[in-house]
Amino acid sequence: MSDHSLQTSAQPIAAPEPLEQALALQSRMPLVRIGEALLALGFVDERQLGDALARQTQERHLPLGELLVMSQAISRQQLEQALVHKMGFPVVDAGRFPVEADAIREVPVAQAQRLCALPLMVRGHRLIVALEDPSARMVIDELEHCTALKVVPVLALTGTLRPAIVQTYVGTGTTTTPAQPTAQPAADDGLDQPASVIASRLIERIIADTRSGAVTHVHVESDGTDLPLTVRARRGGVLVPYARLPAACRDPLVEQLKAMAQLDRGERTQPQVGLIEPADGDEHPPLQVTTIPTVGGQEDVVVRRRTRPRLRALTDLGLTALNLAAYTAAIEHASGLVLCVGPEASGRTTTMHAALAHLNTPERKIWTAEQSVEIIQRGVRQMQVRGSGEPSALSALRAIAQADADVVMVDELDDRRAARLVVDLAASGVLVLAAMTGSSACGAVSRLMSMGIDGDSLADALRGVLDQRMVRRLCPHCMRWSPADGGQLESLRVAWCADSRATGSPAPAQRDHDPLAHWLIEYGRNGVIGIPAAVGCPHCDGTGYRGHIGVHEWTEVDRQVLKRLQTTTQIDLPRLQGPATERLSLCQDAIEKVLTGMTTVAEVNAICNI
Repeated sequence: MSDHSLQTSAQPIAAPEPLEQALALQSRMPLVRIGEALLALGFVDERQLGDALARQTQERHLPLGELLVMSQAISRQQLEQALVHKMGFPVVDAGRFPVEADAIREVPVAQAQRLCALPLMVRGHRLIVALEDPSARMVIDELEHCTALKVVPVLALTGTLRPAIVQTYVGTGTTTTPAQPTAQPAADDGLDQPASVIASRLIERIIADTRSGAVTHVHVESDGTDLPLTVRARRGGVLVPYARLPAACRDPLVEQLKAMAQLDRGERTQPQVGLIEPADGDEHPPLQVTTIPTVGGQEDVVVRRRTRPRLRALTDLGLTALNLAAYTAAIEHASGLVLCVGPEASGRTTTMHAALAHLNTPERKIWTAEQSVEIIQRGVRQMQVRGSGEPSALSALRAIAQADADVVMVDELDDRRAARLVVDLAASGVLVLAAMTGSSACGAVSRLMSMGIDGDSLADALRGVLDQRMVRRLCPHCMRWSPADGGQLESLRVAWCADSRATGSPAPAQRDHDPLAHWLIEYGRNGVIGIPAAVGCPHCDGTGYRGHIGVHEWTEVDRQVLKRLQTTTQIDLPRLQGPATERLSLCQDAIEKVLTGMTTVAEVNAICNI
């Protein structure tokens, strides 16, 4: 952005059209955090910023800029200069701006005075609001929760905001008795409109946010007929407050969502699943609406975007070099069974489609039997099957067995007869990729044997098992390294060595025997091992994470292992594999992803106890 455009955007604005132009200009600026802006302008140094960030952990209700002003590290004018020139916030002369009546109706006077916020205008599902500090996230969140609109903050010209709030609301005949500060917004803040109108506006916001990717899921939760309606959203993998509406909005909101998803509005005792289809010519994906009855005759609703997972290459899955080589070798066999095991939402379908993309050549005929066709590949013949009813996975596999297949993929192997047919196909010259829901490779193999598949048949067919999990990937824009203390390193070392001992290796690799020395060589910086932390920035919507990455363990199973497994319980397959290889266990792979800065210890704790 040129100096001229910056200077133009810094001029006080007193009309809607210039404000819209300034906001459009701001949307094209790179995202900058207030701390980075103040550092770039030389208003604070690293020590002052670090002290303010530490204090903010104790006083989360205060934005960082306000804390720096209160500590006299910077002046109010310096804060405003950073907000304008580095973050691009338009400056509005609140005393001269013609506030729109629709905007005033969105925010009650008590809330406007308590938050020191002046609603200026409404544009679609956006509410433009003048604030003393437009980086104050908690103020913005409260306004969004109470108005069900996306709040776009702008900077009020110094000294104009509070008088403008009084003048604006007096002009509308609204009482201006100051409200006492409260920890939570009142249940009826901003909700003096008809319940159906509020519900419609919230649905517009839900659709806009899910389609844009700002949130992945929206949960409408009913706790009782007389209690406020709670709405939460999953943002960056974490559930956060999204809206809080009065009880009167419950039925209109649920009924409108049901109608849009073409569900039975009178059905309250059975779960229902439907789609909100985009309008003709709209390229956005559909939204899935799931209604679930809860106790007391209530219904919860979950809205999520039905995005198609992106087709990835095998090299983009996060596999280590050794795991990648072993898995690639297994799927390049002309026949055999290769299992992918993990819980729901662990990326199994993405992994198997990456394998199919690797194998997809004109010389191969590839069939799939999928309960949900989320990735479409040209050259792959894909069938959608049903969990109950026809076509089932079994009937699809029976047809595929007669269809001259070279490669078959099954996205959920949970039927006894289908499992037997898969093993027969794998033993008869077809390569089969199959996914199973489970917590370990051992559990998946044991489950197949419990389905009546004998060990010899399974040994002839099974090439190996890829056990995988998903963890959130750190945002590269804001992740922060800090030296690991002795307690952190000891916890990681104990977890690493515990998995090393589980392999039963008579001659463990050097990094298993002394992982700290290996880590210092491989990952140390100036003789120090660092641990990454999630911070949060506009690029990751304040969560500290962007996207996901896989954590894997590859296990090869032979006839001897299966025979021992038939007479052994409560044991892991790696313990039965004989001499250990350089391949890592699931926990060890996760630890290395921490040390390389891909994820955090907290994420790894969710899949293996450290």
